[in-house]
Amino acid sequence: MAVKAVVRAIIQLRDEDESIYGYEVAVRAGVASGVVYPILARLEREHCLSSTWEHEPGRPSRRVYQITEGWDPTVLL
Repeated sequence: MAVKAVVRAIIQLRDEDESIYGYEVAVRAGVASGVVYPILARLEREHCLSSTWEHEPGRPSRRVYQITEGWDPTVLL
């Protein structure tokens, strides 16, 4: 269930042209971040997502996720 909620949140954020941050996925999915981050890590290991680190002065660094070209997240729904 949590995987589907996370994938739905990723699709919503992508469709809204929003950056995909783990915290935002957790909020949209209604799932604890301790559940979301392992799912995001697994999707990244499976080459469904890629990520980069975003560094802004005065803020902690955070990871930004992108859907990799060729992956259709709806196959997990």
